[in-house]
Amino acid sequence: MELLEPLINMGLNEKEARVYLALLHLNKATAYSVAIQSGLKRTTTYAVLDELVSKGFALKIPEESKTLYLSRSPRECLAEVKEKILNAEEALPKLLAIRKENEEEASVSYYEGIDQIKEVYKKLLKEVSGSECEGFYGHLKNVPDVLEKFARDLDKDYLAQKIKRRVVITDTEATKDYIQSANSIGAQIKALPEDFYNSNISIEMFGNKTIIFSHKDIKATLIENKDVSNVMRQLFEIAWKTKTEKPSDDKKYFA
Repeated sequence: MELLEPLINMGLNEKEARVYLALLHLNKATAYSVAIQSGLKRTTTYAVLDELVSKGFALKIPEESKTLYLSRSPRECLAEVKEKILNAEEALPKLLAIRKENEEEASVSYYEGIDQIKEVYKKLLKEVSGSECEGFYGHLKNVPDVLEKFARDLDKDYLAQKIKRRVVITDTEATKDYIQSANSIGAQIKALPEDFYNSNISIEMFGNKTIIFSHKDIKATLIENKDVSNVMRQLFEIAWKTKTEKPSDDKKYFA
C-alpha cells in the first residue's frame, strides 16, 4: 500500500504500519476487528497494537467485557516524531563529543608537491589561529629554492595567525641565519648540535594534529590523533630541556 512507506518513515515497521492503517479506518475497535481489517493473525495483532500504544500511535481503552484500541491522529503522531528529532538534534553535539573522545583510530592525510603542501598549511594555520605550536625543524641543507620561499612565506603566516612557536633545529651553517631570525619571526628557537639531532624532515604539533614534512621529497603527512600528538610533544619537551655541548668546544647550548 502506498501509505505504508510514510508510516515506516515515521518509525513504524511494516506490520505496525498495516495495523495502524487498519485502526485509522476503524477509529476505535477491538483487536479482533483490527486483525480482520489488517489481514494479520489475531495474536500478532495484539502484540503489534501494544507496540503502537507504546510508540504513541494508539490508545488502549479497557472496558468491562473487552479492550478497545483508539487510533491517534496522524497529525499528533507526526508532531511527536518531529519533537523527538529536534531533541536528538539538540543532543547531537554532546553525542559527537563523546564519540570523538573515544575515537582511537588516527585520521591520516597525504600531500605531495609544494602546491598541495601550501594548501594544507594555509588551512591548518587558520584552524589553530592564536594557539601554540611545537616543532622539530630540519637541517635546511640542499633545500630547493621553491622550498626556501615557501618557508619565508610560512613564517609570515605564523605571525599573521598569531601562533606562538617553539622550535628545535639542527645547528648548522645552513640554519645559522634562521636561528638568528628567531625574534623577527616570533619563534623561540633552540639549536642542537648536528651529531645530536640531524634531520631533513620537519615535524610540527598543533593541538591534536601532527604534520610531518619531508623537505627532500616535498611530501607531507597530516595525522589527526591526540595520542600521536601527545607522544610527539613529550619527545619535544625532552629535546627542549636537554643540555648538551658540541664535542669540539665548550659552548653550552642549553643553559
